[in-house]
Amino acid sequence: TREPGRKPVGLLEPNPTGLYDVYGNVHEWTADWAGLYDAGAETDPAGPPSAPGHLRTFRGGCAIYSPTPIGASRRAAHSPEAKIPQIGLRVVLPLD
Repeated sequence: TREPGRKPVGLLEPNPTGLYDVYGNVHEWTADWAGLYDAGAETDPAGPPSAPGHLRTFRGGCAIYSPTPIGASRRAAHSPEAKIPQIGLRVVLPLD
């Protein structure tokens, strides 16, 4: 079993795509504005095209919660100006 709390990155093995610590340390901001999903099947839905002054989504779980709700399907929303220690971001560089 894992104990809750923040941990240094890279302690566990990477996932099959080579990424470390994809879930669990902090929630991750997305580029998506919060909104309802369309009823049909959709790949990578972005929400409304823009919503100044509204909420942006974040996904995943974080170290202050039990492991049960951790996963990319878990999402919530907050003001993009919010400074919340359990919400972070992932820097992604394209492969050449």
